[in-house]
Amino acid sequence: MVSGAINDEATQLGENYPFRRRKLRKLAERHCCLNIRLGKLPAMNFRRFVILIVAAVIFGGPASSMIFTPAAKQALKFTVYRDDAPIGYHNFSFRPRGETLEVDIDVDLEVKMMFVTAFKFRHVASEIWENGRLLSMKSETDDDGDPYKLKVERFGNGMVVEVNGQRRLAPGDILPSNLWNRAILTEDKILHPILGKVLPLEVTKLGKREIETEGDGTISVEGFKIVGGEEFEREVWYSKDGRLIEVGFNTPLDGSRITYKLDSARNH
Repeated sequence: MVSGAINDEATQLGENYPFRRRKLRKLAERHCCLNIRLGKLPAMNFRRFVILIVAAVIFGGPASSMIFTPAAKQALKFTVYRDDAPIGYHNFSFRPRGETLEVDIDVDLEVKMMFVTAFKFRHVASEIWENGRLLSMKSETDDDGDPYKLKVERFGNGMVVEVNGQRRLAPGDILPSNLWNRAILTEDKILHPILGKVLPLEVTKLGKREIETEGDGTISVEGFKIVGGEEFEREVWYSKDGRLIEVGFNTPLDGSRITYKLDSARNH
């Protein structure tokens, strides 16, 4: 007998996808190279194995290639404003290594009222890309006291997403909504980089304008409004070479305006 915990996880997978537990077991047995009864497999190994098999079946087709224009030789540094007051920073660092691109994200925001901290947000993340595909992503977030730890790993042509110990499956061609990657504008879904949810995506063009930056002078940009269900809404502005130049949105709590303004796009 497989343990109750594993049965529960197989049941959850069966609810989310058209597979029954019995079918999962037969599928696992058929793919297993070792002549071992499933009941004797360690719980953690079997759990990982079932997720891998389901991902391979559901996302068995080849993942579509993703064309994007990363600022691969630059570090994008933004000051974040609440209305007109600076509240912190949001930075992206890029390290190209042949066909692989490593991206580090660092966010630190704090809102004070009468010298008392009213809100604090801390987020650090790392992404690894290869030939335009996301291979893995990790992030740790403190959302005003609520902690989130996310890990995304590629299994076959699918992705396994783990948030605070809870696992779920995601399509292999999913892109995280970390904004630096303009390719999200061509997608119909995105991955929330903190909650790990796959969100439907709607994109609306906002036109073109000129933006005055601190380090690069006046830049011509094109804007888009992106909406990921009720979880995510941003206005993003990109330069002709694909760099993220500005981000804006209104907070749902008090309606204050949050704006990311580019300080510099420095070469390494």
